Amino acid sequence: MDIIKIIGKDNYAILQLDRGKGNPINMQMMEEVIQACGELAENEAVRGAIIVGKPPIFSVGLDVKELLSLDKEGANKFFDLFQEMMFKLVSFPKILIAAVTGHSPAGGCIMAIACDYRVMADGTFGIGLNEVPVGIMVPPHVFELYSFWIGKRNAYHNFLEGRLLNPQEAKEQGLVDAVVPMEEVLHWAENKMQQLLQADATTLAGVKRNLKMPLIKTMSEQMNWDATNPKEHFWLPTSRETLMKVILALMNKKN
Repeated sequence: MDIIKIIGKDNYAILQLDRGKGNPINMQMMEEVIQACGELAENEAVRGAIIVGKPPIFSVGLDVKELLSLDKEGANKFFDLFQEMMFKLVSFPKILIAAVTGHSPAGGCIMAIACDYRVMADGTFGIGLNEVPVGIMVPPHVFELYSFWIGKRNAYHNFLEGRLLNPQEAKEQGLVDAVVPMEEVLHWAENKMQQLLQADATTLAGVKRNLKMPLIKTMSEQMNWDATNPKEHFWLPTSRETLMKVILALMNKKN
């Protein structure tokens, strides 16, 4: 793997996201996350995994530059891969913890909320689903996952307003479980992992499966709803124009 670095520990693994400064989620990253989840799920010596970014960012979300460069077939594959990765993370049979090392908007937030626990670095960082201001359509099953942690009212308003929560707001709403100094983020995640893995492996895996089953079942059912299609929405001129404005704003900010 070129983007995902797997660091083995005694009975768990650390998945280091390592694609440039912002860890933008492109197709290669998604393919490698899917592959890593599959390998770790089958490895009996591994009982859990921690996904960690690189300060001051966990992941900036989807690689919109790559997405805009694709034709319709390629863009559809991109969205399908992201959906596959999300379900792979949500249904991962072992304990999964996100060590959120800074900013985590949009797709980065989805990666984090697919995990069982989240610890976030304290500071001037944002986490949340800001797809509306960016011009990307969110399907119902993403809302279901988001509201699983923070409740439907908070999720509904946050979605419509494209809100990015600071670490303390995220903790108050239940989006993250702990806020600690940056240098302690991975340490907290590893301590939590070691605490959880003291339980019997079969019992822990069975309880997680039972608790997640209704969520996964509902998310799967919602994929067949007659909802506004994110793939078709992406090709609307207004959507692409909004995304281009976002890219230009980011480029100007760098300069």
